[in-house]
Amino acid sequence: VNPPLEEPEIVLDVGEVTGTETSMKGGRYAALADWLQNQPGRVDQVQLTFNQIEEIIKTDLPASARNHRAWWANDSVSHNQSQLWLDAGRRSSFVNLTEGRVTFNRIAEREKAYIAFFSSLLDELRKKAEFPIRQVNPDGASWIGVSMITCGGRAYAWFNYSFSRDWRFRAELYLDLPDQQMTKAVFDKLLAQKDKIEAQLGGVTWERLDDRNASRIVKYHEAHISEINKHAELRNWAVAAMTKLNQVLREPAEKAISEVIQG
Repeated sequence: VNPPLEEPEIVLDVGEVTGTETSMKGGRYAALADWLQNQPGRVDQVQLTFNQIEEIIKTDLPASARNHRAWWANDSVSHNQSQLWLDAGRRSSFVNLTEGRVTFNRIAEREKAYIAFFSSLLDELRKKAEFPIRQVNPDGASWIGVSMITCGGRAYAWFNYSFSRDWRFRAELYLDLPDQQMTKAVFDKLLAQKDKIEAQLGGVTWERLDDRNASRIVKYHEAHISEINKHAELRNWAVAAMTKLNQVLREPAEKAISEVIQG
């Protein structure tokens, strides 16, 4: 078993690490929920103006959101918008209609659940992994990066775990090169080996994410952080899935990244 990888802390683009579910689940406010869930665990409180929220959801808020405090109530039954941010682990805590802004606080119970789950998962992974694991501590976020692929001392890809809002958990290779064209070039080089890769990995999802800089290759498992009684089983799956992803994807990804970087 290799020792933990001791490299400088890598700051991920949390705007893209999670949340391709925006257009698939939750309607117009799904993008807001994804944005909130994407925030690092150290960010316990987020303040947004109504205009910023409209930029995130790419449409106008209804008049009731700007005129009635009740629209922002934490109602998990009858309000679709609040169901989404509650499921993302946030609750609205302060609304200023005059200034047009709202504050969302992290739900402490959810934060503790993420820390407990990922702490145990990292411990199990470090005992079994034959690849380098980052020196990283869970911070209460819904995702964590456990290993990386570097070229010339810089990280261009990460092996991550992440909970999504649609009750799925994923182990992924996350590609994020300096520009979109380079990222897609690496992704396409791997996609050209799809048959060979899937023969070894089994079912994976190829997410090119053409509207973003990043791309990713994912193994999914149905799960939610609230299902405490299923966490042990999920961790077993996660260790096996990440081990397999590294065995199959690390070498071809390193080669593809090197070829693209060197031109």
